[in-house]
Amino acid sequence: MQALPYGSLLHREDRNVLLAALQNCRQSPGSVELVRYRLLTKSERWVWKEARTRNLLKDPAVAAMVVHYRDVTAQVEAEKELAHARDQAEHASRVKSDFLATMSH
Repeated sequence: MQALPYGSLLHREDRNVLLAALQNCRQSPGSVELVRYRLLTKSERWVWKEARTRNLLKDPAVAAMVVHYRDVTAQVEAEKELAHARDQAEHASRVKSDFLATMSH
């Protein structure tokens, strides 16, 4: 298996996702891959990172894979909260509909 950036700091569930994205990008000159993964911080907290990798290996001025990454932990947490709120609203709507259907008969 190919060595991954960050080694043991990378969440085990994200290793294959990150590896596949890097391999896909490397195989396609000029391509861009976007991937999210979790890293363990010094304080032993998991944070979410988002990496955008561009294959510029065939560009003589660069001749490298260029990676820009950013911390998206707050965004991921907000997305999870929004999904939870949506699920609760859908459940409440179903309960209300069942109640009204029962009361109307």
